[in-house]
Amino acid sequence: MSLLAGAFLNLSATMAEPDFTNPELSADAIKREPSPVAGPSCVPVEQPPPVAGPSCVEQPPPIKDEVPDGDFDEFDEDGYSSLEGEPSVDPMVPSIPADQLPKPESKTRLRDMPYSVEDLGAGVVDGRCSGDWPLAHLWPVYVGNFRCADAAQCFSAIRHYFASKGLLVRWFFQLKDDYYFQFQKKANLYDGLVYFGSEQDAVQALGADHSIHNGYTLNVFPGRDPVYFPPDRSAMFRNIRSGYVYSEEFFTRALMSRHGGVRCVVKFDIKNGAAEFYSVAQAQGVFSKERQFQPSLVGHEALQKQRYVEANIKEQILKGLAVDPNALLMTENDPIYRKMQSAELPEPLRCPGPPQRRHGGGDGSIQPVRRGPSKYSQKVKFNNKLKKMRRLIERDLAEGREPHPNRHCSQQDKKRFRQIYNQVKQQRKW
Repeated sequence: MSLLAGAFLNLSATMAEPDFTNPELSADAIKREPSPVAGPSCVPVEQPPPVAGPSCVEQPPPIKDEVPDGDFDEFDEDGYSSLEGEPSVDPMVPSIPADQLPKPESKTRLRDMPYSVEDLGAGVVDGRCSGDWPLAHLWPVYVGNFRCADAAQCFSAIRHYFASKGLLVRWFFQLKDDYYFQFQKKANLYDGLVYFGSEQDAVQALGADHSIHNGYTLNVFPGRDPVYFPPDRSAMFRNIRSGYVYSEEFFTRALMSRHGGVRCVVKFDIKNGAAEFYSVAQAQGVFSKERQFQPSLVGHEALQKQRYVEANIKEQILKGLAVDPNALLMTENDPIYRKMQSAELPEPLRCPGPPQRRHGGGDGSIQPVRRGPSKYSQKVKFNNKLKKMRRLIERDLAEGREPHPNRHCSQQDKKRFRQIYNQVKQQRKW
């Protein structure tokens, strides 16, 4: 086992990760997630039935007014502002020990030794790499749930963060796959491989795991060796609330509010994730008590914590290097290197984060965001559309014209149009 992997195992006793989501997210909605102000409830409001009066006449069967799940194309942009309520805290869950909570933000250095010009050259080659691998002299860690202002700032923000800990980042690679575009770029929560110039630097970078940066819990694992969930203390989860978007931090806090300390939470894609707990008994309790997310056994499956390691994305890395052949070169004029030679280390780049944790002395909680409008706002929009159809039909009939639906509307809307037409003719004796 390499020094990097061994050091990670020693650090894993204080680990946590994050999350969950759904596709086709509104960028505006996800960016609202850190807001501490709760939005309108997503629970449909029950409307009282109409009271029968003397003038009531027998009405034809009502038109079915259920809106199909997942089809939000017809709704206004402002429907995307709906937020779910805060996760409730189970009063029976004991307070979480301090050593099970994420490490708070601090200026603690991970490396004390300053860098020299010699450190900027090619270092010791990693024996696990083939001789022709261009990154063999660099040592990666996988970083997940990294919060920064936007995608363009990500590399700079990663470098400033580790520089504030005394570590010089040599290169950074992001996999820009579906998950990157569907969630990360919209939520400004990123992952990637962060490369350092020595194995020792990469080992020290693992000390940032399970610590808070810009309000979110960082995940830092080895970048070349897969790390797996222990089957007896872990559970896989999937998002069973149709239409909701769960950030990694929300998922972490939701589990902590009901089940106590969570060692590690990982999101694999926009729907699925897994969590590692501190004991077998705690994991078993999750299977019997968890209702919001549907847990399933890890079993004998080798469930990797990193979304990817270097070996999984070598082809994409080579393409990235081909675009910028000088990306790995670094000189003493590098701005971050020059800042690190001064008495004061660079400050990490800040951006807004979620409210304080409820389980760390704070009383806040973040909220999942719908990928579309709430059920109530869907119903309001749908009923307004039916009323508009009725007005058009009544106007055309009153003016002696045969009503026709818009030729661009869907087959389902054409069917509803005919139903309303028949109802109006029956009611008005036309």
